[in-house]
Amino acid sequence: MGPPAGGLAWGGVTSQIGGPVPRQPTTWVQVSGYRFLLRRLEAALLTGSPSGPSHPAGGRGAPLVLGCVLAAVATAGCALLAFLRPQPALERAQIVVTRESGALFVRVGDTWHPVLNLASARLVAATPASPLPVRESDLANAKRGPLLGIPGAPSLLGRPLTGEESTWTVCDADGGGGTTVVVGPAEGAPADRLAADRAVLVTPPSGAPAYLLYDGRRAMVDLGDAAVLRALRLEGRAPRPVSQWLLDAIPEASPIAAPRVHDAGRPVAGLPGIPAGSVLRIARADGDEYYAVVAGGVQRIGGVAADLIRFSNSRGATDAVTVAADTLRGAAIVDALPVGSFPDRAPGLVDGGGDLCVARRPAPAGRSAVELVVRGGPPIPPGCRLRRRRTPRWRCW
Repeated sequence: MGPPAGGLAWGGVTSQIGGPVPRQPTTWVQVSGYRFLLRRLEAALLTGSPSGPSHPAGGRGAPLVLGCVLAAVATAGCALLAFLRPQPALERAQIVVTRESGALFVRVGDTWHPVLNLASARLVAATPASPLPVRESDLANAKRGPLLGIPGAPSLLGRPLTGEESTWTVCDADGGGGTTVVVGPAEGAPADRLAADRAVLVTPPSGAPAYLLYDGRRAMVDLGDAAVLRALRLEGRAPRPVSQWLLDAIPEASPIAAPRVHDAGRPVAGLPGIPAGSVLRIARADGDEYYAVVAGGVQRIGGVAADLIRFSNSRGATDAVTVAADTLRGAAIVDALPVGSFPDRAPGLVDGGGDLCVARRPAPAGRSAVELVVRGGPPIPPGCRLRRRRTPRWRCW
């Protein structure tokens, strides 16, 4: 059947006589039918039938409710299991203890090592953390290492001691009468603290080497080195024998010896005519300052270090070279010689005549907490008397 007369195409977009044909508006019946088609497609996907159940919303709600109930029950069960039988996080723990035997383990890298005590475990792990309780089965598959720890270290660590509680004193009686150790404040005979410009020359029981005790430290000195004897004014002085206990209680400093100046005799930049190895002296209002000329520049030193350099190799100079203060303006300031712990001036020696003690006292930051003390007797409370044993003790009546 052909098109109507006039050449119009009903349902087309153009006509033979030209011009667009307007679209017909969508009716409510068409929209309703389209929605009905979508609902049938949805029902077919969900239920397997295009007709679907009589109550689609109810059919979909029951499985949703059932799934929520099952998820809640599973979550509650997991929480209860974690509470009753928790699984330890071994990868985050540093120290663990087994519930069955109380054995301690410390982790080093990915390896668990048995450890002797809690103090050792905290030192190895470098943490003050408390042990995490675990079952032995939790460590069954972990990588194991050898036993670590310090025998005899405490398992129970108490509170840190206060400054007054952490004081102690070690005394050697004059004439080799024994060693007394006092934990806590020392009492008894009056004590004289060794001043910064005083020192004691001592030797261990073996007789060598000799040590100079000064400013809360000890430094080894070679009594066979003439430069050391002259710089410290030790000629003809005999060292006092002391116990190894007393020596071990004093921090050790660098040995006092003549420092070696590298490239001695060669010129130094910024100091024309002054070779390396020279000792310079600059006059100040409050006293003289000494500088050692080294390969890289100049280094300020004390009087003892200056005398050691000169007495070991004076380079033909009768005294330290006195220069003007602005002479060092063009030289670099360096720290090449290990003389920082040397005394600035030669200390005066203290002869015998009392108990030599080392006392540890609270001290502000930057100052040594160890003091050298000369006492008129053992540091024990009045009315008490020493009882000589392998470990010195006293008894009060």
